[in-house]
Amino acid sequence: MNEATQNTDMPETEAPAPEVLLSWVSHPLKGSSTKAGIAVGSVAVSIIAGGWYMESAVFGLIAGLVMFASLAKFFLPTTYTFNKEGVTIKTMTQSLTRPWSMFRSFYTDKNGVLLSPFIGPSRLENFRGLYMTFSANREAVLQIISERVITPDVLGHDGDSSDSSPDGGSEK
Repeated sequence: MNEATQNTDMPETEAPAPEVLLSWVSHPLKGSSTKAGIAVGSVAVSIIAGGWYMESAVFGLIAGLVMFASLAKFFLPTTYTFNKEGVTIKTMTQSLTRPWSMFRSFYTDKNGVLLSPFIGPSRLENFRGLYMTFSANREAVLQIISERVITPDVLGHDGDSSDSSPDGGSEK
């Protein structure tokens, strides 16, 4: 046996995974039977209406599939993980990891929290930020986020000064 063959038999070493600070699964379908009924009913109505309007069962199924895909965050579970490096969001179709350094602010509402890459409010937050739904863990989530995300108040800025650009750097 040559040396090249022996090296391929050895397993590759991977970097150890960062310590998990908090992990939870959000599955809104299980949370409210009323909302679940409305969502399932919406998919059923889209199948029936699409099939009837286009006079084809195939188009009805396509309409139902499109409606289901648009409501996938409601129907399918999402796993959120906080570790020392950043945030990971795993769904059935993708896994998204972002470092804590990417986030400059966060906003809470009754259902979850939006991690934003912008210092102040921006219309792009919904596209560039990450929204995570709570699962009876609101206080723990907000505690970890407030420890990891450095907001303008912590930096000593008010975020409204004219000499600072939206990304935190000064304009020239």
